[in-house]
Amino acid sequence: MNKVKLLLILLSIQTTAISQSQDSIPKALKELVDFTITLPDWHVQNQEYIESLENRSTQAISQIKDGWKEILNDTKKRTHIFLLAFKYKKGMAPGYNPWISIVLERVSDYGNVKTSKDYLMNVKRVLEQSGLYTNTTGIDSVNIGSKKFHFLDTQTKLSASDGIVQRNNAFVNGDYALIIMFSYSNEGELKELTDIVQTFRFKKI
Repeated sequence: MNKVKLLLILLSIQTTAISQSQDSIPKALKELVDFTITLPDWHVQNQEYIESLENRSTQAISQIKDGWKEILNDTKKRTHIFLLAFKYKKGMAPGYNPWISIVLERVSDYGNVKTSKDYLMNVKRVLEQSGLYTNTTGIDSVNIGSKKFHFLDTQTKLSASDGIVQRNNAFVNGDYALIIMFSYSNEGELKELTDIVQTFRFKKI
């Protein structure tokens, strides 16, 4: 087991409104980024790959939906991806390649987001309006690392026929949300990913 100890305190947040001097970092933000999670021998992606994947995703969605390039670029200014890991190496998966990601987002711009449920209600509304998603579930609560998160399951029109689901677990602290996302295609993958998520711990909240 590789223990990925993400005591980040803004280790690699180098852009956008999240980037600040150490003295001005809000307490709520420091608390959110001080966490640990234990991964099995999955394949953690570097920042260069993450940025490339974001750019390719933005281009692909923009070709399908007019106006979404600006929306996605605006979202990237409020977010930072701490972790992206796949179960298998690229090109080596026997079928679907499950993944897990941890993302930070500044939510103060939304105005109406005070809790994790508020945040996911906003996500659900945006996804349903996009026309790209064929199914979004209700929002339920889940305990992760002794803290109450909320989660939302989604399926895109392209992935629904293959049974691929993305789960979004969110926790809001002040003006920021920490989102633990993962994607799976069967119950075995769901259990494995849920077990990984349950190793997550905040150190100061």
